[in-house]
Amino acid sequence: MFYDFSRIITDPGAGENHPFSPPQGWEGDESAYRALMRERYRSPGYRTVLLAWARAYARPDADVHFEGAWSTQAKEILAHLYP
Repeated sequence: MFYDFSRIITDPGAGENHPFSPPQGWEGDESAYRALMRERYRSPGYRTVLLAWARAYARPDADVHFEGAWSTQAKEILAHLYP
């Protein structure tokens, strides 16, 4: 699987290459989004990917673009995962 660490899409249905994207048809609120991200973090497969994304985001030369409804929350989550 290929991940583009410079682009974080948070809209539902963006696909497997976008771990910050909820599944297609998802209609949760901010609390539900955060719960989904916590659930994914607890999953060994997702945890590795989320931490890799956090490390990439924390780099001083990172040029990361956020897209979608949950961009603010994704930024906060990334900052929390790799302070």
